[in-house]
Amino acid sequence: MCLLINILLNRNELIVDHVKNITDAMEYLHKEQPSLVLLDNRLPDGLGIDLIIYIKVKYPEIKIIMISGVDLFLSKPFTKQQLDASIKTLLN
Repeated sequence: MCLLINILLNRNELIVDHVKNITDAMEYLHKEQPSLVLLDNRLPDGLGIDLIIYIKVKYPEIKIIMISGVDLFLSKPFTKQQLDASIKTLLN
């Protein structure tokens, strides 16, 4: 997944780095402080969603996009149709 994301974003001339766990992510954030984090929810040493609080407290200027293959995240504002579709997707 990291390789695919790197290829897609490099086409947009973005500088892309990646780490594979929360521990490395925290170290990277301390050193680099990127403007955007693409964060997978299922990581070897924990849940990415738990890292969001750390990032927002320590680096509030960093934007986050959560990626998950298991869970579904619904962005606000959303319509009733989007809510219904999300529920159906997860329950079927």
